[in-house]
Order: sequence, then C-alpha cells, then structure tokens
Amino acid sequence: MVAEVKKGKYIYYHCTQNRGKCSGKCIREEVLDEQFTESLKGIRIDRDVAEWILKVLKEGHKEEERYFEERLALLQQQKQAIEARLKKVYLDRLDEVISIDDYKKFSAKFQGDLADIEQKIQKLRKPDRSSLGDVSRLLELSQKAAALYSTQNSDEKRKLLKIVHSNSSWKDGTLFPNYRKPFDLLAVTNAEYNKKKAASCNKSDLFGIWLPERYAQQNFFSYKFDFIMIPIKRNHPRTEYSFCRYC
Repeated sequence: MVAEVKKGKYIYYHCTQNRGKCSGKCIREEVLDEQFTESLKGIRIDRDVAEWILKVLKEGHKEEERYFEERLALLQQQKQAIEARLKKVYLDRLDEVISIDDYKKFSAKFQGDLADIEQKIQKLRKPDRSSLGDVSRLLELSQKAAALYSTQNSDEKRKLLKIVHSNSSWKDGTLFPNYRKPFDLLAVTNAEYNKKKAASCNKSDLFGIWLPERYAQQNFFSYKFDFIMIPIKRNHPRTEYSFCRYC
C-alpha cells in the first residue's frame, strides 16, 4: 500500500496495483492506524505474566549453569585420572615393569580415552546468559508496542511495524496481520491465555501456557536477536529504549 495526501491534509492509503488491477477502496490513515494498533495489542502480555516468565527462565538458567559446572568438573577429573595412568605406564616402561607391547597397547588405549574426554569437554557448552536479556527486551517491546505506535510519526511507525509484521494484508476493510517470528507464536499464545483467563477465577493457574516445553523448539524463548534501539517513551526528559531486530 502507498500513501497519498488529499485536500492538502488528509492521508489515504491505496493499493500500489503492482500485481495487477485492484478494486480495493482508499483507506483513511486513521482507520489503518487503529487496526495496526489492535494488532500490536495482540502481542501485549500482562506484566505479571512477563515477570513470571523471566523468573522461570532465570531459575532454569541457574539449573543449566549448575549442570554445566558439575559436568565439566567430572570430565576434568576423568581427564586427570587418564593423564595419571599415561604417566604411570610411561614410568613402568622406563623401569621395565611392562613390555614394549604392553606399553604400546595401554598407551594407545589411554590416548584414545583422553581424546574422547577432550571431545566431550569441547562439546560441553556454557549456558548463554545473553538469552535472558533477549527475552526481557522482547517482552518489554511486546508490552509497549501498541502505546509506542500511537505516539510515533509515520517513519517511526513504519520501522516498528517492520519489526513486528511481515507482509500483512488488507481485505474488505480488515487488516489481516502476519507477525514475524517470534511474535507470531507470542500472539497465538497470548490469545489462548486471554481466552482462558476470561473464564478462569485464578489467572496464575494459567501461567503454564507460557512454558517453553509446550512448543519444544518452536517457541519465542528460543530465538536470538540482533538488537538496535527504538524509543519507548517520547516527550520525556529521559527517553527510554527497547531493542529488537528487523529495522
């Protein structure tokens, strides 16, 4: 869609017709903005939910760090034991306690065991603490996106929509939002949560809807981001910023 100014002050949007003739009518900017705002409200999650999500992820990260440290310590202990055996085999050969054939046999075995241990240590990855910051900023943006959009100029709105949306469509006066990953999963989960919250007496019982394991690897917790700054508050002595990708 492309913007066009009419009567010197009213902004309308209409189809570019790049893909052929379109019978769609022109749309007032205010109407389009209202529906985009509603689409951004679709990814706005409750603050207590966001706080609970971060709490769960922090606890899970601590467990991952504890496992990493324990596993690394065990592998290093095994490595030291094998290195000690190699040294003993070597000394036994110098003292002619064992034959050359036995020395070669034991040395090859221990060298192989040592290589296996080294490989396991190399594959052992330390938990990435930056992922917690990624999720925190994602949740911050999801909470403030709709309010932020309503205060922005046209260029800033376009940048924000480029972060959240991808090839959304308009038909018969209705916006059909197509969210970028991971906002698509966030919107689906949030819709499910809000639907069940409306019929529940205790919404804290519904927090499990947001647990990552419900979606295996297909959840918004697992995405990595390259962040840039976008303003969260305008007309304020100290502008706040959030960070996300796709600008």
